[in-house]
Amino acid sequence: MDYFSIKRRRRSSIGEDEERELEEYFNHSYIPPSNLPTPPLSSSSSPVMGPTTSTSGISHLLASTFLCGLIPQQQANIEEVASFISRANLDPNTVALAACILDSLSSSFVRSWRKACEKARSPEIPTFRSEPMKPELIVLGALALAHSYLYDVSGKPKWWSKITNQTMEPRDISATKNCILRDIDYGLMSFTMEDLEEKKQEMFAKGQGVRSGKAVFKEGQWTPDESPL
Repeated sequence: MDYFSIKRRRRSSIGEDEERELEEYFNHSYIPPSNLPTPPLSSSSSPVMGPTTSTSGISHLLASTFLCGLIPQQQANIEEVASFISRANLDPNTVALAACILDSLSSSFVRSWRKACEKARSPEIPTFRSEPMKPELIVLGALALAHSYLYDVSGKPKWWSKITNQTMEPRDISATKNCILRDIDYGLMSFTMEDLEEKKQEMFAKGQGVRSGKAVFKEGQWTPDESPL
């Protein structure tokens, strides 16, 4: 089944059926595809990125800065996104694919995303005024999609909500993931290893010689910064 040609549905809300559809999408799209890197497993069996030509380090904060800069027409909280990367223990491959996804979003994405989230909330009272959508949710959605696609994990919205300390609701996360997929025409498979490497090099360039006193990317994985505080 070629799930990239799936018929996209327009619904008034994001329900259990659509969440199952999203999970089925990953079940059928994960091979892992040959045009994307398949990183080796560490001794702890957690996915890490393979060797890279860069010798510089990049902190979670700098990775977050890079991702936040790719959101169309929005300004996200960099430290909050950095906390997502840290708590979810995301590797540089996931960050790079998320960057590719964010960089591919159309100029009309934000408007359609806000509408999708409003429909997902389906307030019982028509006059109910919900809190505005946070742009950090867009980055979280891209990270969730990237992680699920690369490592064949379901990544339930409830789990990602816990990553945010429940500051973002599962229904909003689910709506965001689906909205992103529709906007990029379900084209996760179109991103190549070269695309990921290019994004990583862009991040490395921004992190040349910079240390934050937190985790840095070095020799293929995030490691504690050894520089003195």
